Amino acid sequence: MQRIELLASMFHRRWTVPALSSLWSERGSKFVALVKTLGASPGGMRATVDDLIDDGLVMRNPGYGHPMRPEYVLTGRGTIIGSRCASLMDALKDSGLRNIVKSKWAVPVLYVLSSKERRFSELASSLPHVTDRALAICLKQLCAAKIVQRRIEDTYPPSVIYSMAPKGNKVRAEIAALVSVLK
Repeated sequence: MQRIELLASMFHRRWTVPALSSLWSERGSKFVALVKTLGASPGGMRATVDDLIDDGLVMRNPGYGHPMRPEYVLTGRGTIIGSRCASLMDALKDSGLRNIVKSKWAVPVLYVLSSKERRFSELASSLPHVTDRALAICLKQLCAAKIVQRRIEDTYPPSVIYSMAPKGNKVRAEIAALVSVLK
């Protein structure tokens, strides 16, 4: 699987990265604590935790049963990815963009734009399974957050070019670090 596909699958559920970050920083957690800490619905968090278990990133704590022990802990691979997720969450928080990570396509779009500026059609062809509507909404949100710049070229017909804004430099490095550990 290509790295962009791995990144897109990681952001398929909106709570995946925040949950991995929380599990890494707290060295495990109970389900109820994850729901309350992240503000997720129980159903959404259940689906996220189940997916993380299926992906081999999270496991039920074999020593669970004592009131002070966490219910879920990261696996070895989950610890590596969880540390990168925590760094990404910190970078987004520092940039005032913490909620961007909850969007399914925001981080994959930023990853594609990190290498060079692109037109809408180039972005769409680089991202697996993205719809034009989802990509347009995502780009609008990223432009409003001033992490992506939109430039209109004076050609016939006019062409729109999207690029990473300087505000996204720290986020760019963290996304690249996260992608480097995905396998």
